[in-house]
Amino acid sequence: MLNANDLKNNESHKKIIDKEIKEILSTIDDEIKKAYNIGKHKIKFKLPVIFSIPNMSNKNAQRIIYCEVLKSLLKRNFLVETVLTVDSTDYEITWLSESEYNELEEQNQLLAKYAKKNIPDIKL
Repeated sequence: MLNANDLKNNESHKKIIDKEIKEILSTIDDEIKKAYNIGKHKIKFKLPVIFSIPNMSNKNAQRIIYCEVLKSLLKRNFLVETVLTVDSTDYEITWLSESEYNELEEQNQLLAKYAKKNIPDIKL
C-alpha cells in the first residue's frame, strides 16, 4: 500500500537540495566580494533555472531552492529584489540601505553639478 510519507521529500532530496543551495550561496558570496572590492554596491545574480533532482519537478526544486537562498541573504542583512522574466530569475542584491544608497546618489549628483569638464571636442 502507498504511504504518504513515501511521497514526501526524503533525505536524498534534502542532501541534493542542500548541496545546490550551498553552491549558489558560495557563488553569490564570491560575486559580492568581487563587486565590493572594485567599489560597487550591488550585484545582479542569475539563478540557475534547471535542477536535476530525482522524483521532484523542476518547479518544486526552484521554489524550495530560491526561497532558501533568499532567506539566507535576508538573514545576513542584504537587500534583495527578485527580477522575473520568461527565461530567468535574477536577484538584485545590495548591501547598502536605501538611505545609504540615496546619500551616495546625492553626493554623486552634487559632484557632477559642480564639475568642470575640460574635454576637447572631437571632430569625426
